[in-house]
Amino acid sequence: MNRESAIRLAVLAGIGILLISGARATATYLESEQDAANLRAFLALIRQVESNNDYNALVMGGSFSDFSDHPALLGWDGVRLADGRLTTAAGAYQITRTTWKDLGGADRYGSFDPAAQDAAAMDLLKRRGALNLVKAGQYDTAVARLTNEWEAFARILAGTFPVTPEGARAIYADAGGAFA
Repeated sequence: MNRESAIRLAVLAGIGILLISGARATATYLESEQDAANLRAFLALIRQVESNNDYNALVMGGSFSDFSDHPALLGWDGVRLADGRLTTAAGAYQITRTTWKDLGGADRYGSFDPAAQDAAAMDLLKRRGALNLVKAGQYDTAVARLTNEWEAFARILAGTFPVTPEGARAIYADAGGAFA
């Protein structure tokens, strides 16, 4: 599956979406085309602020090319941050090795390809109780709920990120998201 077909969430009979990665599919109920547009826009926002929309990104620069599994499970050691923490954030959504394994990893998603990363990001939205907020266009509440999942959101809200809160809202709106 190529990147465009993975990002273009298939709307099935107007009531659901399906992301396919390897032999695994993730489905969720969508009540309207706007639900799908809001979800696509929010995923685009996360990709933009976390990795500059780069499915091959490694934290702090660099890239990987083997999508068979998370890079940290294929020999990459991660990066030690200035505060001493080790991070293994990788891919468009900067998913860490620990989070990837907790979600089920390649056993669940088939690989770490773009479609698998998209599906894992949707599962993270669900796990944090933000999926319905995102679909409903409750942008501010969704962003606040996700500050512990994606550090960029916490830094945007704190004013310590290159993207301002207004800039993040613009990325979401420009990608087709609507505000409730």
